[in-house]
Amino acid sequence: MRISEFCGLTLKDIDLENRIINIDHQLQRVGIKIHIETTKTNAGTRKIPMTEEVYRCQTSLPMSAATPAAAIWQDQV
Repeated sequence: MRISEFCGLTLKDIDLENRIINIDHQLQRVGIKIHIETTKTNAGTRKIPMTEEVYRCQTSLPMSAATPAAAIWQDQV
């Protein structure tokens, strides 16, 4: 997974039930602005299996689909 794809992940991209990570967009910086864009090529759009270690890490996080990640991060600072 490319760093831009990793940085662009959202909770909806993580399928814990099937242990799949959906890659169909990426975070891109253009100057000082940050954009979410589609992957650079069609081959970049893919579903990758989640390893057991990633699954354990993901299920230990105090997040839910109803809680924005930014709100959780701000609580930790």
